[in-house]
Amino acid sequence: MEIQGKYVKNMRKYKGTIIVVIVCVIFAYLYAHIDKKEYFYNRTVDVGKYINTGVICEKKLTQDVYSTEKSLDGIQVKTQNVGDCTNIKIKVTILDKKTKQNLRQKEISVSDFENDKFATIKFKKITNCKNRMLQLLIEEIGADYGNGVTFYQENGNLIGRLISRKIDMETMIVSFSLCLYLYLFFKWLYGMFK
Repeated sequence: MEIQGKYVKNMRKYKGTIIVVIVCVIFAYLYAHIDKKEYFYNRTVDVGKYINTGVICEKKLTQDVYSTEKSLDGIQVKTQNVGDCTNIKIKVTILDKKTKQNLRQKEISVSDFENDKFATIKFKKITNCKNRMLQLLIEEIGADYGNGVTFYQENGNLIGRLISRKIDMETMIVSFSLCLYLYLFFKWLYGMFK
């Protein structure tokens, strides 16, 4: 009975610390959900060597990409607006390169794009992507040669990246450690000036 009472006293003594540790774990878990980027162009090439495609109003732009992640949640491509892009949309289709199966299709308004930046196109998660060759088909709807979007390329490859939303264990461990360190540091400070 005495041992049980001692255990309850210890639990009460460390109740605040236990709550803080739980809060730190929850914070770290939520913070560790990141968009992992998988580049499908050579990042060592000087930006000045990028060329643009011009507005692709009469054809589709195709790009083969190899995915090393288990899932895919979106893509980012570097674009530049030309003329009035108010009523122009980009249609992105993702196919399995081998079977030509349509995995996802998404239309997005170009007015959502920032000029000369990476345009993010997110869609419903595609699973079973690991070690799979995919094909991106990009077309512009409502564009003409004076109004639309150009895409940047380097040596025939689009300047872009695949996005996979996932939990990054390294980020989770670092954020949990930092959170716990701050708690212990402020607890120590409080004890010093008490």
